[in-house]
Amino acid sequence: MAGKKIFCVFFICITFFFAICSSNKIISHHFIAYSSVIDQHRQNQERVKSKKNTLEKTLKETQKKVDDKRRQYDSVNSKIMSVKERKLKINKRVDDLRIQIEQVKRDIAAKEREVAENTEVLKLRLAAIYKAGEVQLIDLVFNAKTFEELIDKAEIITKVSDHDNRLLSALKDNISSLEGMKTGLTSQEASLVAETNSLNEVEAQLRELLVQNETLLKQLESDKSRIQAEIYDADVEVRQIQNAIDMEVARLRRNSGGNLLSLANLSDIPKSKWVWPVLGGFTRRSSEYMERRGNVYHKGIDIASKGIYGATVVAVDDGVVIAAFIGCSHDYGKLRSCGCGGGYGNYVMVRHTYMINSKIVIKISIYGHLARVCVSSGQSVKKGQKIGEVGSTGHSTGPHLHFQTKFNGVTDYNPLNESYVYY
Repeated sequence: MAGKKIFCVFFICITFFFAICSSNKIISHHFIAYSSVIDQHRQNQERVKSKKNTLEKTLKETQKKVDDKRRQYDSVNSKIMSVKERKLKINKRVDDLRIQIEQVKRDIAAKEREVAENTEVLKLRLAAIYKAGEVQLIDLVFNAKTFEELIDKAEIITKVSDHDNRLLSALKDNISSLEGMKTGLTSQEASLVAETNSLNEVEAQLRELLVQNETLLKQLESDKSRIQAEIYDADVEVRQIQNAIDMEVARLRRNSGGNLLSLANLSDIPKSKWVWPVLGGFTRRSSEYMERRGNVYHKGIDIASKGIYGATVVAVDDGVVIAAFIGCSHDYGKLRSCGCGGGYGNYVMVRHTYMINSKIVIKISIYGHLARVCVSSGQSVKKGQKIGEVGSTGHSTGPHLHFQTKFNGVTDYNPLNESYVYY
């Protein structure tokens, strides 16, 4: 009887053990499935956020261009108005000069008529004097009672002639002065007309520039509206992805039966005994966790050193490959992302499941920028097993391994919080 009781107890224990193992295995599969979906959502969310950041930067640059073009447009328009005002003033001066010129022309014509009239009178008078010259001289000789009287009469004739000469000379001087005035006014008119023509050319050039600026401004405003619409769409997509993540996290927690370890502080994440992800003594870090890069923060660490290209990358612990990407052929240093693998290039993601104090802990290790991937999605791997080789694919300036870790499948934490064995 005692033997049968022992056997029954042993059978019950074995059954309970396998039931627990089976239950944990089912829960672990649930975590792997849901966390894989969450990871994908997270990657999509980071991609959309990166796109949004790029769009916001482009929008800022476009807005600066719009502001510059508006200032140029206003400046050109102001210059056109200034040219117009200048032309109006010049045209007014030209009109005044033309009035003055017409008046001078009338004055010259009047003086010329007066000269002509006086000249005719003088001609008649001189002709009469000439014709009656001998008689007058005889009269002067025989009628003059004294020599003094003879001299006086001769002087009168001379004075009359001098008077006419002075009158004609003065009229001619007036005409000459008026002609000089007319020439000066005409020269001023020609100068102002030339300036007006020059201003017309300047105005035409400014108007052409104004049209060009207006066309560019409309294009920039259109680009601005398009970018704003794309940013709005990106915001909507980010919110949708976040909602999907929240739903997956909630589903993950429900399927864990409340058995998922949750922490208030990420520094309290239980440490695991991992192996360093790169073999061959490559331990130098070129970038640290949460290192700021512009508007974003580095989510992992970068392991880089001379000669690291092609070095063996291993799984830090036992686990299951939940994602493996091998589609990037851009294996060289670059200043911008080629876009492959969401910037990771060729990568591997491994899920590690632990039971700690009757609680389930899920950790994900991510290995990015690989030159070669040696595993596939769904494959189980052992601690220290080769999963790839160091490269420079994706958004990488040179050969290195981007090593990143997540807690419970969704939250990034510092990979250096783990304990490592180095080979």
